[in-house]
Amino acid sequence: MGCLSSKSKRNIKATEYSNNNLKYQKTIKSLERNESINDLYKLEQIISILPYGNIVKAIHLSTSLLKSIKILNLKINDSISLNERHLSLEVDTLSKLDHPNVLKIFDILHDDMKLYIIMEYWEGGLLFDKIKQEGMLTEKITGCIIEQILSAVKYCHDNKVIHRDLNPKLIFMMNNSGKPHIKIGEFGSSVFIDPEHKLEGKFDNCVFVAPEVAFDDYNEKCDIWSVGMIMYALLTGRTPFTDNLIDICEESQKKGQINVKLLEELGVSQLAIDLILEMIKYDHNQRISAVEALSHKWFELIKSNSEEINKNLEDALDHLSCYSSTTKLIDAIQEFIARQVISHKESKNLIEVFKILDSDWDGKLSQQELIKYYKRSMPEDDAQKLVNDIFQVADSDQSGYIEYSEFIKSSMARNNLTSKQHLETAFKMIDCDNNGKLSRKELESILDGTSLSGDKKWMKLLTVADKNNDGEIDIKEFYDMLLEFQ
Repeated sequence: MGCLSSKSKRNIKATEYSNNNLKYQKTIKSLERNESINDLYKLEQIISILPYGNIVKAIHLSTSLLKSIKILNLKINDSISLNERHLSLEVDTLSKLDHPNVLKIFDILHDDMKLYIIMEYWEGGLLFDKIKQEGMLTEKITGCIIEQILSAVKYCHDNKVIHRDLNPKLIFMMNNSGKPHIKIGEFGSSVFIDPEHKLEGKFDNCVFVAPEVAFDDYNEKCDIWSVGMIMYALLTGRTPFTDNLIDICEESQKKGQINVKLLEELGVSQLAIDLILEMIKYDHNQRISAVEALSHKWFELIKSNSEEINKNLEDALDHLSCYSSTTKLIDAIQEFIARQVISHKESKNLIEVFKILDSDWDGKLSQQELIKYYKRSMPEDDAQKLVNDIFQVADSDQSGYIEYSEFIKSSMARNNLTSKQHLETAFKMIDCDNNGKLSRKELESILDGTSLSGDKKWMKLLTVADKNNDGEIDIKEFYDMLLEFQ
């Protein structure tokens, strides 16, 4: 049966998995009977063509926020429909991951004919397009891109997710000028790591897919092969193999490794060549892991510390040390703004800071990682106390770490995070029935997946904020409630 056949039930929940490290859960929601996607979004140009649909640029009508929407045909023809299991897996996986290099998903809607996955917008096109346009990239730019891909891969592997189909057509460029920032997406081919079960599933012939996948004998290191192939393509403008997986296997076995002659002719450094060879080893048991790749000496060679990055680091740490949680509801709304409203452009400096602080590349910040930086300007005991205080308020879900969205919420200047424009946008997004007021049910909806889910204590704040005692929060009361705690 295809995914979400006609007359499907409302609020169909995506498949659940037993990975407790991933805390957010999305649901697939049906559009109302007389409602169209065009009532919610202005659909603009196609930005990517898919086998069974397209990704389009769109404007959310009530907030004017830019989004990208993946529009998939639920039924390809009379006998073929989308695979419900794969689609549920992609929706479930991508909606739970919270990392600066993983594409955000905001909402999932459907009608009788199409499925609409609402995602963050990227303006720089696909990594594939960049390779086509520029032919080959410098080692410095390549290193910037590969480090981000590996960081996302390590985070996924830490959370038991294997992508299995990394390639330049599934890597999104968030900007089209300056230092490149990328995000990976398209998790429809992903699986969860399960040591008790053998991984299975073959793919179309694609040179970026690891050769062992063709024989149903692989683990998470199949993603590392793909990263190595992408790195080769970025540095040369081509791939080392041009044929299908079976030919790749035979060629790899004969040679033992790829031909590095082209890399040497193009003047690629020996350290870069060494990293590629470590990632594209035919025997995946001998292939390096994501964390080993990130620790490779090549990244030290190409890194540079600019004054601007150091200034951004200082500012973020100052804001983080001054951050004070007010009530859990306010904290949840601020995190909602950080996740759903703040754009990539607004957070790009903080993304750089987060990646500097995240020294073990696990996509979250530990107390020791923060202490390391604060003790540069204060005694270690004072740094320890300060970080303990920060964690008391910034670690909203009490996981023992500050996740990416928690960091954005806590380290962004209050006047930026809770600007009038952001508060108005958040209000409109929470106000599902568009009546200009927030009910308790609507406010409660943003608490799903947080420590407040099911906790009614936060409702006391609503009683105080509800100045006219009508049982709901209007836009002025919402402003006052948030701005009072800046």
